[in-house]
Amino acid sequence: IYSLAESDGIAGMSPYGLALSALAFMELDRRTEAKLFADELKNRVTERDQVAYWESGAERYRWNDDRIEATAFALEALVRLNPEDVMIPKVVNWLLLERQGARWVSTKDTAAVIKASLKLAEVSDEANYDYQIAVTMNGETLASERVQGQQNESIDIDLTNLITGQNELSLDITGEGKLYASANVHFVAERDFIEAESEHMIVQRRYEVLKAVFDEEEERIVYERSRLRGDVAVGDYVLVTIKIDPKDSDYRYVMVNEPLAAGFRVIENDQGFRIAGLQSRYGYDYYGWNYWYDGRDVRDERVDYYFSYLGNPVSFTYLLRAETPGDFTALPTQAWLMYEPDVRGIGNEKSLGVVEELINPSEQASIPQFNN
Repeated sequence: IYSLAESDGIAGMSPYGLALSALAFMELDRRTEAKLFADELKNRVTERDQVAYWESGAERYRWNDDRIEATAFALEALVRLNPEDVMIPKVVNWLLLERQGARWVSTKDTAAVIKASLKLAEVSDEANYDYQIAVTMNGETLASERVQGQQNESIDIDLTNLITGQNELSLDITGEGKLYASANVHFVAERDFIEAESEHMIVQRRYEVLKAVFDEEEERIVYERSRLRGDVAVGDYVLVTIKIDPKDSDYRYVMVNEPLAAGFRVIENDQGFRIAGLQSRYGYDYYGWNYWYDGRDVRDERVDYYFSYLGNPVSFTYLLRAETPGDFTALPTQAWLMYEPDVRGIGNEKSLGVVEELINPSEQASIPQFNN
């Protein structure tokens, strides 16, 4: 880093790298070198009348070096070098405009913004305030509280008495100091069925019942697949196939949440199962592997899958065993980007029935296609 600061090498660095380098030199108490990087940062800024930020050049759906994180680290560097820099209020304005509720895009860039904000509050003495806050809706006072510096305050308002049509919510603040306030509204909508959704990602799920057949040529049991129609009996095995289709581009760090229906148990050690038309998750040799996910976590109520990279449609399976009679529901499969959760897909829920014994099992159809 020192050689870069003493040469023209800093011209080839990204704003993200410049900001981190400036902060590193500040940690070493070497303000001269830190200022070199900060000056280059200011030369790269995108500045308008009320906002200022830094473009990173990173591709979308990457978890680091995005423009929010780069701007947050740049803000921290400017604050530590010169808290009176006239560019700081513009940078703060831009970051506030980019906020999505109580967060930014990812946990990582949210942490960077919070870290910079805490440093700004420390050097500007913004933590000292004393306010009386009153919240009213449609002329009725819902809350009246005093908030003071050095406290993490929140006011929860019950909005169950909303009227049909337009409602007016107002905030009355009196006191001294600087106070930053934000508001979020949370609600729950009751529905009989959860509808499938696709926000740049399509999620599908298929259930098939397995029937054990002895393969004389291979001298082993092979499980044939057929479409799951109606109930299954206690002891039956069910194959679940999940398909994830990324629609836009290469995704990084994808989380798949697969809820389980009560009455079924996941067969975690399924190496001994040979399923017709399906290559084993482990390959046909013990050390083989033919799936794309990086990790699987089996829990009592769900199975989680993790992908560090997802660029093409993928399918993967797991096995269930019916164990408890009853009528059950498997909630929809959900997939989303861990660092950009708005990119997500939700499949369909499925009703499953388990009986002690099938009296007249219906004929099973051939292996089906996925249903949208």
